[in-house]
Amino acid sequence: GSRPRTALRFGRQTFRPSMEILEDRTAPAVLIVNSAADNNVRDTGLTLREAILLTNGGLTYGALSSLEKAQVSSSTLGVNDTIEFASTVAGQPIDLTAFDDSSFGPSAFLISSQVTIVGDSVLGTTITRDIEAQNFRLFTVASTGNLTLQNVTLSGGVAQGFAGGGGSTTEGGGGGAAGLGGAIFNRGTLTLQASTLTDNQAIGGNGVDGLGGQTGGGGSGLSGAGATGAEIG
Repeated sequence: GSRPRTALRFGRQTFRPSMEILEDRTAPAVLIVNSAADNNVRDTGLTLREAILLTNGGLTYGALSSLEKAQVSSSTLGVNDTIEFASTVAGQPIDLTAFDDSSFGPSAFLISSQVTIVGDSVLGTTITRDIEAQNFRLFTVASTGNLTLQNVTLSGGVAQGFAGGGGSTTEGGGGGAAGLGGAIFNRGTLTLQASTLTDNQAIGGNGVDGLGGQTGGGGSGLSGAGATGAEIG
């Protein structure tokens, strides 16, 4: 006779999807400065001021004109970006006329993210305070900032300490405050590669005469070696 058939049972298989976290593959942006002007105006050229504001979040990509957007490789900004200079501005100085930051005295630029500024490889790039502008230093690097300068010359920066307070009839006036880093005041990370700092000044504020005839001392102009919290003249 025939053998009895054996019933086969197949259990239902359960599929459980899982997610794998991948590393961030966002490419750092490259910004090409093609205007030697010092402004933040929606026009035909990207200025150094606009490029730095973009990397720090002080200016949005959407606020740029179409021609300015053409100089920025990505709308995702603020992570290890690089600022370069077009051949059309090679050898031209960037004359700064205004300052954007006052956290540690007037500074043309505040660096609060990671950014590399690369000057022209042959002629270099000079960033300088315009001779007619009021006193300000060129860069302040915040504690969250990481600035690398390559083939760049910084000149003409002036950090002026505040004047001391007035005195009484019996006591002299207060000493003036220190001037902190004429070119760069660094509280974060700073790297200089083939770059020059020249003709910058850190000037202590004047002591103010007290009514009793005594004079407060002027604060000292400081310079340092570029470690955290150091001032670079």
